[in-house]
Amino acid sequence: MSRSAALYGKLLAFNDGVLKGLCKDVGEAEARRSFEGRSSFWWVLGHLVEHRAVPLKLLGGDRTSALELSALFGRDTTPRADAASPTVLELSAEFVRLGRLLAARAAELGDAAEDVLFMTAAGVAMPVGPFFMFHENYHQGQLGLLRVWLGKNPLVPRKA
Repeated sequence: MSRSAALYGKLLAFNDGVLKGLCKDVGEAEARRSFEGRSSFWWVLGHLVEHRAVPLKLLGGDRTSALELSALFGRDTTPRADAASPTVLELSAEFVRLGRLLAARAAELGDAAEDVLFMTAAGVAMPVGPFFMFHENYHQGQLGLLRVWLGKNPLVPRKA
C-alpha cells in the first residue's frame, strides 16, 4: 500500500471516531432541530455521509447505499417529507461503512488515487482525498458547534 493511501485510511478512521463522539448522545428529535432556519445536526450529518460517497465514486468505487443520500443531503438540498428519513445511528453507521470502502479503494489505487481530481464550486481542481478530507473536517466542526447549541458537552472538554 502506498504511504499516501495508508495515511488517508488513518485519517478516515480518525474521523470515524470523531463522528461517533459528536453523535453519541444526540437524540433524533433534537438532531432535527434547526437554529434560526439553518441546517440541523441531522442534515449536516447526512451531508457528511453523502460526501463520503462522492469521492468513493470518483475513485471508481461503488457508492451504492440503502439510504437516499443524494436526494436528502446533496449540495443545496433541503429536508424532504417524501423520502425515507434515516436515523442518526443509521447515518453514523453508513459514514463508517463508506469510509472503509473509500480507504480500501484508495489502497487499491495506491499513488494513482492522488491523480484523481475534483472540481470545486470555486472552479479549482484539487486531488479528491485532500479536498474531501477538508470537507469532512469543516462539517465535523459545524457538528461540534451544533452539539453545544443543543446543550451537549463539547467533544473536546474546555479547561476550567
